Amino acid sequence: MACKTKQVRQLLALAATLLLVIGFAVDAQAFREPDGLRIEHYPRGTKWISGRAGISNAGALRQAPRVFTERHSSRWVVRDEGMNGYFKRYWGEGFHVNSRAMSDAAAALEVAEQFWVEHRELLFDSVSPTSLRPWRNVLSNGIRFVSHRQTLNGVPILGSSNFVAIMSGRLVMFGVRNFPALPFDAKPRLTAAKAAQLAVEALRQRGVTVKSGENQLAAFPIMGRDSVAFKLVYAVELSAPAVGDWTAYIDAKSGELFVLKDKRMFMTAKIHLKHHDEAPVPGMDLIDNLAPHMRITVDGASEYTDENGEFTASGDSAQITAQLKGKYVEVNNQAGSDLQLSAEIDDGETYIWASDGSEFQQSQVDSFRFAAVMREHAKAIGPVVDDVDLLDKAIITNVNYNGSCNAWSSGGSINFLSADNRCNNTAMLGSVVYHEFGHSFHGASIIDGIGYFDGASSEGYSDATSQMIIHSPILGAYFFIGDPDGIRDTEPNMVWPDDQDSDVHITGLILGGALWDLRKALVERHGWVVGRNTTDVIMAGMLKTSGNIPTTYESALLADDDNGDLADGTPNFCIIRREFSLHGLAEDNSMEIELSHQPVEAIETPLTPITIEADVSVGNDDECSEIGNVRVVYSTDNGASWAEIEMDSVGGDAYEAEIPGQEEGTELYYRVEAIKAQSGEKVMRPNNKAEPFYRVYVGPLIEILCEDFESEDPDWTHELLAGDNVDGADDWNWGEPAGEGGDPEAAASGTNVWGNDLKLEESWDGMYMPNVSNTLRSPKWDLTEYKVVRLQFKRWLNVQDGLHDQAKLYVNDEEVWANLATAEEDGTVHHRDREWIHFDLDISELAGEEPEVEIRWELTSDAALEFGGWTIDDVCLYTVEQDQDTDTGDDDDDDDDSADDDDDSADDDDDSADDDDDASDDDDDSTDDDDDSADDDDDASDDDGGSCGCRTPGAAAPAPLRSVTALLSALLG
Repeated sequence: MACKTKQVRQLLALAATLLLVIGFAVDAQAFREPDGLRIEHYPRGTKWISGRAGISNAGALRQAPRVFTERHSSRWVVRDEGMNGYFKRYWGEGFHVNSRAMSDAAAALEVAEQFWVEHRELLFDSVSPTSLRPWRNVLSNGIRFVSHRQTLNGVPILGSSNFVAIMSGRLVMFGVRNFPALPFDAKPRLTAAKAAQLAVEALRQRGVTVKSGENQLAAFPIMGRDSVAFKLVYAVELSAPAVGDWTAYIDAKSGELFVLKDKRMFMTAKIHLKHHDEAPVPGMDLIDNLAPHMRITVDGASEYTDENGEFTASGDSAQITAQLKGKYVEVNNQAGSDLQLSAEIDDGETYIWASDGSEFQQSQVDSFRFAAVMREHAKAIGPVVDDVDLLDKAIITNVNYNGSCNAWSSGGSINFLSADNRCNNTAMLGSVVYHEFGHSFHGASIIDGIGYFDGASSEGYSDATSQMIIHSPILGAYFFIGDPDGIRDTEPNMVWPDDQDSDVHITGLILGGALWDLRKALVERHGWVVGRNTTDVIMAGMLKTSGNIPTTYESALLADDDNGDLADGTPNFCIIRREFSLHGLAEDNSMEIELSHQPVEAIETPLTPITIEADVSVGNDDECSEIGNVRVVYSTDNGASWAEIEMDSVGGDAYEAEIPGQEEGTELYYRVEAIKAQSGEKVMRPNNKAEPFYRVYVGPLIEILCEDFESEDPDWTHELLAGDNVDGADDWNWGEPAGEGGDPEAAASGTNVWGNDLKLEESWDGMYMPNVSNTLRSPKWDLTEYKVVRLQFKRWLNVQDGLHDQAKLYVNDEEVWANLATAEEDGTVHHRDREWIHFDLDISELAGEEPEVEIRWELTSDAALEFGGWTIDDVCLYTVEQDQDTDTGDDDDDDDDSADDDDDSADDDDDSADDDDDASDDDDDSTDDDDDSADDDDDASDDDGGSCGCRTPGAAAPAPLRSVTALLSALLG
């Protein structure tokens, strides 16, 4: 996942320190909505209603309650939206309702109200369906939406809504945003007019002159950690032209200002350490393009140009005057007079209206053109936007406000600041104008009671609005003078909920990235024109019905659906789910391809084909999980290179492949992969990114000793190496595993194992402790009789990336294996065994012919993020047959001749050394010429007196410490 690791935070802190040391004066502004520019007030427990409540636990998906699924279908999903678990959305296999609901608003209202009566169990026990007041009832893009507001003693509750969505005569989605019905006094002590007067005065005291508009008596929910209370308020809408809009919530009892919500969406910038004082795009000439729907005066009569900038007049020429104001865009210059045009235009002429090149003039021309482009782009989406009235009236575009590095939306207006020596005039930046228009477009699209405003979602949508027009994930190129790199990039896969941030712009990148990935995928599937339009249609539908970021997924499905049954998928369901899952907004269904494989643990016969078998199936008939191909990936050179073999279907779910026979002594690494046809995603066994392969030794082995841990051996010891000596610091246990912290639920064989924190004590949690180092030691074994020694055991290891926590294996205190440690900027590839892994390693170099050999398993942790640690079983040491054949005399039948035989054997040993040297030379040659290596191996066999071709005793063994990082790098390319 793309989460913020401790190391990234440390690097950022270090970078900040370096900047201070170097002495740069860094402007603290950031490309976000700074509190310093806002005029607002929120007591504790109320900021959620602003859509800027900060990091949320919302987003959990689960199956709908049984009482509902038993009545309708099991193919319904529910999402907890958050707010103490009060808000939920359901969608799935639609069910038929009154078919007149699609065309008849009254019938639709009847369907909705009957639904809440019949599904009373979906409401709080204290909430009656009769307390739900009709709100909106609209047909939008072929979907009928009906919403209700919850009331308390007849007063609507702010933030509440119940809705149903009906498509093709089927109820396919509904939402519940209710609060417990508590005792509530709904009688105000002051009038609405007085509340409006107090609201206006509250803004005047804050330096803004506003006018009041809509005024509503309502119950304001105040959210505690596990509770809710209500306050009776007047919700007063306030507006100041060219400044912004607010909602003031006035206490209806005391007249005090309870909450002040600033509805403006801002953006500012952070200074880069490089700057340039040239034009927004250095070296690029201005271009000429259309001025659509602009209001002009032609020979004294007022009219508008058409969508192509054309107009008609009588005669061979006409005198025209104009400002940059039209049906759909109205530019207002805040730094002086508006730009004026006065010219005589001949019949058939294309007149190019150019500014004088100054910032304050050019910004007016640019912003008119950019806002017109945005509006045209939105209107071209199709019927889904027909009910968005913002697109049918002028968007007020205020430019050249005093200040810099900023812009904001106030619903019906978009506003831009002038340039300074760091930042360009924001009205001259297309992506910024599109972004701000995107905020207004989002707000105007929301269907009350269905969708709702959320700051992070709006930032994501607005970023996506820009990237859909400029065809780039970079927002704000040349925001800083001469800097093409921009200020935000939606390309990286930021993930919900890990990458939430208190800055809504950063959190918004999660959604912006999902929409950018969706667009790329749809273009790849459908082509440039259809793919882009399909993305626009889906996003326009999402704007209407989504709330916070997690709800955007089901809103995308609803916008894409074509038959009123979300349980059977949508035309682009696989792509939507796949791309949104990359950002944590949908379930990752990679395991819907079921891959089972019994690992090969022993290959006793060299040079015979090695059969690999697997069962592959699609467990739930998911159309997105169609099996593409199945293959084996393997290496015979310790991971230096890898080969692939396609597995053949041999009937049913069974697949099979043969790896070519290998010579004795080969260490085979392999894994099995099943690939999804739709997405190319892989399901692998073993399912461990840190070590994605099984290990198998080729050739017969002779057991030296084995420990199955079925009885506790006092010669196996453990100790704390570092850290505070508190209970659980040395957490090595012998006993039955409990399946906690990622541990296995049962031993590899028998009953008992050794492992870190097997949760044998109730107060332990199955995971190793932070900031400790502990170890398990084997007995000391006498291996003087064995030159070749192989260590094998069963391993189930769960440990954080080796950049943070280290799991190591030692032979006589020499490290021979460690978990993968990634680069410092990563640190997220944790070692997660999900099955018992057969571990095999040649330890001859450290253990061969040694009188005391100790094996040691060690775990060292840092301050955060713990897993289950080591679990081991069935520890064995093996040797090979030739290691036992120490008597190589010619006559084994005559004991009297034993002395002579011994003498001869010494000569034979001397000869064997020569043969070993030759064998070493042959091995060197084999790296140069594979064809020669076969002959060389035959010669080596002859030299060894007809041996089976095993590694010659005493020959150089592979390095004891195998670099897992190098193996993974080679494996993954």
